[in-house]
Amino acid sequence: MLNEAETPAPGHTFTPRQLRILKGSVIIMGVLLVVGFGLLLVGIYLQAGKIGKAPASAPTTIAAGETRPALSIPIDAGTQLQEVFADQGRLILHLKRQGQSEIAVIDLATGREVQRITLSPR
Repeated sequence: MLNEAETPAPGHTFTPRQLRILKGSVIIMGVLLVVGFGLLLVGIYLQAGKIGKAPASAPTTIAAGETRPALSIPIDAGTQLQEVFADQGRLILHLKRQGQSEIAVIDLATGREVQRITLSPR
């Protein structure tokens, strides 16, 4: 037989023990929500501080009269240069040969090809 502490009061669904556990759970979850929200705000603040800063690998500007060595980019015979873009210290070339497109990404600081992407139809 259940003792009085384990039986719900008339008109209630939970026993006093279950009610204490429920209250404790709600308090713990509330604290976790507040801490999580605070950490989210700190993360947003730290990320916002990075906006507008130049990336570490961005090349420096060339002073007047300064020269850099010529950059040689090998391209196969019969390849057409469709478009050229420059962004964040990278040169992006859209190449087309024999009906197939390629994207070549070149790091301007080192002059090396970082990646070549072949575009093919599905």
